[in-house]
Amino acid sequence: MTIRLALATAIIGATLSAATPAPARAQEMRPFLTLKSAKAIADGCEAMAIEKGWKMTIAVIGNDGNLILLRHMDGASYKTIDIARMKANTAAAFRMPSKRFGELSDKFPGLKYVPGLASWQGGEAIYSTAGAALGGVGASGARADQDAACGRAGIAAAGLKIAPAP
Repeated sequence: MTIRLALATAIIGATLSAATPAPARAQEMRPFLTLKSAKAIADGCEAMAIEKGWKMTIAVIGNDGNLILLRHMDGASYKTIDIARMKANTAAAFRMPSKRFGELSDKFPGLKYVPGLASWQGGEAIYSTAGAALGGVGASGARADQDAACGRAGIAAAGLKIAPAP
């Protein structure tokens, strides 16, 4: 009786494992941006902002489109919250800096009007050291080029990479 029960359990277990769709198994293996990494990115960007005297908001979004971390520094405008999220969202969704997305939107003007996307500088795509897309960071509160530099500094501080050049 126990041999039959063990055999039946093994057969059912093997059948259920084989029944799991291949995309679901592959999805479990996909790299993702951790909260620890998101904090390191925000810390690096914030350190640069403090050094330069900028009052920033920093948003970090995973490549699934979900907000992982939002840091709003004392004295930063409340509007920088929305702008930082839009920049991070654009960088994560298109796996490129928001500035490059803005350049593309000049060629395809309708892109500028898609809600939740930013066509200006300050969003940077985040990649693992192995080259896997992980998400995006958006910084807002200084000039656009300074916002972008802050995001890149955060990514570097976390030991991650920015989007490869086109």
